[in-house]
Formats: sequence, C-alpha cells, structure tokens
Amino acid sequence: MIGKKIRDLRKQNHVTQEQLAEVLSVSYQAVSKWENDRSTPDIDLLPIIAKYFGITMDELFDYPSGETGSCLCQIEEELNERKETEGSDYL
Repeated sequence: MIGKKIRDLRKQNHVTQEQLAEVLSVSYQAVSKWENDRSTPDIDLLPIIAKYFGITMDELFDYPSGETGSCLCQIEEELNERKETEGSDYL
C-alpha cells in the first residue's frame, strides 16, 4: 500500500529511486524494497516523504479528506469496547 503510493509519487515527480534515497539518507535498495512491498519505511521517514512530495500524511496513506477524525473516533470506540469486555487492566 504505502510502497505503491511512494512509487507513484516518485514517478509522477520524475524522481529516481537514487534521488529519493539520497534525500532520505537511505539506500536506493531500501526504496526499491518499499516499492515492492518487501519492507516499509521507518515511521520517522513518513513525514519527510510527505513533505518532500508536497502532500499531507493523510494523502500519503490515501485517507480520503475528512475521514481522519472519523477513523480516530472508531478506534476510540473499539478501545472502549475492549476495555469494557476485558476489564480495566486492558489499557
């Protein structure tokens, strides 16, 4: 998922794997692994990747505009349900 998005962004912006790797201080092989879904970028790199391509983190993860809040509400509801069913020691 994230690998395909990175590949698409890279190609749309006419950036080579080597150029992206240099900006991120990783090897071009790492970029290749991301793009082929054999690994994922470190979480620290995600905001840098988004900024480099001039997009938001939501766009990087293909979250439709405005859905982030509803996703967070859904996660909170699920956590509350688990807490209720598994007891207060869950969290």
